[in-house]
Amino acid sequence: MRTLLLGIGNDILGDDGVGIYVVREAKKKISHPDLDIVEGLWGGFTILDIIKGYNKVLIVDGVVDESKPIGEVFWVDLEKLRDHRGFEHSHNIHLPTLLEVGDKMGYEMPDVLRVLGISIAFTQEFGGYDKMSEDVKTAIPYATEKVFEVIREWLCI
Repeated sequence: MRTLLLGIGNDILGDDGVGIYVVREAKKKISHPDLDIVEGLWGGFTILDIIKGYNKVLIVDGVVDESKPIGEVFWVDLEKLRDHRGFEHSHNIHLPTLLEVGDKMGYEMPDVLRVLGISIAFTQEFGGYDKMSEDVKTAIPYATEKVFEVIREWLCI
């Protein structure tokens, strides 16, 4: 069973890199032959090309959500994602639409897809981890533990 842990973000734009940093922490502590760990700055249909062919996908990403305090770690409800603009605007794609397109193109799409979001402030300021807000930095260990919980369950490790 192929499983993907995908960290999305821009690690030179402060808070926006949090998904990358969480995945890097996870990579230090977890390894399995059925697990691929990928990080990068992608949007649009590139995400489709990355996730196709996997049975289970866990995406970790910083999400601009003004209803949540900066640094809050939360599971994105894919059923309600249609009303959630943070992921769509930052990556130029609406995730349920992306999955639908993949199905229509005949791609083998994940049976299970989960998105772990970390609430961030919108930023265009360069500086990487040094410019990341303290609340987001503090969320990284907790988010990493949530990643471990899911991966352990999925891979029975």
